[in-house]
Amino acid sequence: MTATDLPQVEQKRRPSRGGIGGVLVAVGALLLKFAKFLLIPLKLLKFAKFGTTFVSMAITIAIYASIWKWQFAVGVVALIFIHEMGHAGAMKIEGLRAGAPLFIPFLGAAIAMKDQPRDVLTEAKVAIAGPLVGACAAAVCLIPWHMTGNAAWLGLAQVGFFLNLFNLLPVSPLDGGRTVGAISRKLWYVGFALLVAGILVFHSLFLILVVLMALPQLRQNKARPPGYFDVPAEARAFIAFLYFGLAVALGIAMMLASERLAMITHRSF
Repeated sequence: MTATDLPQVEQKRRPSRGGIGGVLVAVGALLLKFAKFLLIPLKLLKFAKFGTTFVSMAITIAIYASIWKWQFAVGVVALIFIHEMGHAGAMKIEGLRAGAPLFIPFLGAAIAMKDQPRDVLTEAKVAIAGPLVGACAAAVCLIPWHMTGNAAWLGLAQVGFFLNLFNLLPVSPLDGGRTVGAISRKLWYVGFALLVAGILVFHSLFLILVVLMALPQLRQNKARPPGYFDVPAEARAFIAFLYFGLAVALGIAMMLASERLAMITHRSF
């Protein structure tokens, strides 16, 4: 997870229900439709497994609260947690054992897959579930923003859209890299190219870290057993539809949220 510019002003008056606000709510409603078959109750994971999760979550909230308001810090961590629960729910559906999420400040969180996936299609389903559920959680933040006019909710939505979109970069260990293996392994090299371009433009140490983590993943993926990457054409098309459709929806939602936040901040000064 990377830090992004967050709103510092809470707008008290109600925003206009038309224009960009209406478009954002419409985009959020579309994203919410994806949640029906992926939202799994938290009771699927035993409470005892969450000791490390709660500790790492509390530490992460404390660190974020030193930068932003504590309410906003809690909201960001909650969005990340819901993203990880998307992975956990998909693992449960696929008959795989899930570990407890571990939060790492400024890097996000990770959830261990205790069983190896049977094939790349299973791996892709587990991977795409996180951004799908995470996008829905971000979209939900648009509802209280639209009702109350509190810009912090719009800021949370923007952060959620950005984090889930970034995770869709087609390179492992990001979710996008594990997803596009079921579409075309050539997309991994596109992901590497995007990361290198990002490093050259933004000089980001975080992106360098992602590249360093991705290189061994690429070698590991090449060593998969025979037949691991065999995917029926219909399933390949379905994963491609989910992946590219979600990426486009998140990109549009993030840009609209950023534009709206800029307008609110400009009016506040």
